[in-house]
Amino acid sequence: MSTFSKRYSLPGQADQSIYLTWESGYKNVKVYENGRLITTIARPTEFKSGFYYEDKTLGNIKIQFSSNKPIVLTISVEGTSYFPENSKNDREGFAGLVTLFWVIFGIGTVVTIIAYSLIGGMFDSSLFAAAISIDVAILASYVITAIYLSKRKGWAYFLGVTTFIIATLIALYSYINTLGGLTIFPIIILAVRGAFIIYMLTFLKNALVAMRAPSAEMDDELLDN
Repeated sequence: MSTFSKRYSLPGQADQSIYLTWESGYKNVKVYENGRLITTIARPTEFKSGFYYEDKTLGNIKIQFSSNKPIVLTISVEGTSYFPENSKNDREGFAGLVTLFWVIFGIGTVVTIIAYSLIGGMFDSSLFAAAISIDVAILASYVITAIYLSKRKGWAYFLGVTTFIIATLIALYSYINTLGGLTIFPIIILAVRGAFIIYMLTFLKNALVAMRAPSAEMDDELLDN
């Protein structure tokens, strides 16, 4: 049975969010606050007249079906409404980063193929195989990062950023020690990599929020649009 999730928060306070997860037909709805399970509501019929729960931390929580279509769940805490984040827009918190990692993967693949076709005969076979293995692992991590960031998996952010930083340090070492030093072209490449790293770091908060969210499948047809 499919499982779905939705995040609700106050405007401008996404770090203080309530998450709902449920099975098809709004069965077994679980209510979370920053990863803490508050309660579970097994039957969707409880939402028709409004489900009330007194939480020691948040206070009085009310969850009920909306009166208009499409029918969705609404949440209020101590009388204050929490607003749902559209599942598509929620994913777009990583959209730019996902695109960047696909671009990095594409460029890296082309550069790797060209580089090894030019320098393949300059190294012994064991060193050559080791270098290829490292580059393939790096490129594979970019693919994994892009795929799982699109699914809002916060751990993928740290995998991709860490790999890219390590790859940048490897490139810096190579330029200084084996490729003739920091000439203008390597400096430009390193500057671009530095800009990419700065851009990646702007998504750190998004990744931390995503890691606190309960894991669930996102479905735009079921969740409100």
